[in-house]
Amino acid sequence: MKGNIIITTTSSINNAEIEKYIELVSTNVVVGTNFFSDFGASFVDLFGGLSDSYQNKLQKIYTIAIDNLKLKAVRIGANAVVGLKIDFDEISGKGKSMFMISALGTAVYIKDLHNTTNLNINEPNRFISNESLSLELTRRAIIKNIKNNILPNQDEWIYLLNNPISEISELILNCYILNKKISEYQRAEKSDLLFSYSQNFFKLLDTDFAIELLYSKLKSEPKIVLELIVGNQLFSPRHIIDLIKSNEVDLSIQCLLINSNSYIKNDLDLMFEIINLYDTLSENGKIENGKTMLGKSKDKYICPNGHINEVDNEFCSNYSCGQNIKGLTKFQVNEINKFKVKVDSLKSLFEFL
Repeated sequence: MKGNIIITTTSSINNAEIEKYIELVSTNVVVGTNFFSDFGASFVDLFGGLSDSYQNKLQKIYTIAIDNLKLKAVRIGANAVVGLKIDFDEISGKGKSMFMISALGTAVYIKDLHNTTNLNINEPNRFISNESLSLELTRRAIIKNIKNNILPNQDEWIYLLNNPISEISELILNCYILNKKISEYQRAEKSDLLFSYSQNFFKLLDTDFAIELLYSKLKSEPKIVLELIVGNQLFSPRHIIDLIKSNEVDLSIQCLLINSNSYIKNDLDLMFEIINLYDTLSENGKIENGKTMLGKSKDKYICPNGHINEVDNEFCSNYSCGQNIKGLTKFQVNEINKFKVKVDSLKSLFEFL
């Protein structure tokens, strides 16, 4: 039925009544930047056809993006997509550079569209294209291979970037972590492809899903997973609050450098809660009264690790310690202060809205 789908950049369709707004649908088509090289030469591109001009190549991936959007709309019971937006971007990582076209719209159900209400799967105008069947077979093969610890090849990674499969995302993450932790000669075959494409794979997943997945692994593999979270700008104040409350203060401060593509008012409220939690951290060190050799009373700062310092020292003078009375280093305090400036700036911007 993909051919029956109406798709438009406008918010409505002439002479048609939108009976139901279903949900946003989006798709991404990713190709290597060499897809647009050698304009004068004729060669077979990754979609299997000969191209002899930049315009033809661009039109081809545009058409694929629209077809994929239509297919997603059909799968959720829509018969039209309104408010279509197209965006072109370049994504890169680990020395790999790719070109991406994104298509986004609202899937809707139009009453009496083409006089085909309540279509039945057995009706003759319902069909599955060979392209759709090939994509489904590829999807199943990739899932089977990943479950058998066989990493995707180049073509399969291109498929995954165009059609992210959430059900194998945890397996891909586990493979990524495992291969990052072992020496180069022990790594699985195709691990270079794994490192090159994983960052963009997680970027193309549903944002909320990616956040839950990656933060669930953060405590066990902080260095490796934090790299993915930072690279994908998956800032989650709720998870940072959970880290602070579970006494993972150092890891929570490392998360303060994570950005987000955009912020909402609820984020700002949670960010203020983060600041309050840092400001009210319990004091693990203490100020203790002692006596000098002459018997005079003198206060000393005892850091959380038990090192004795002059009372005027905000941070422990021991080189391997350097903690203040709350157990924070000077670097950590500076990171928290930078975060406070960021939150105050966001607050000012929200006040202008």
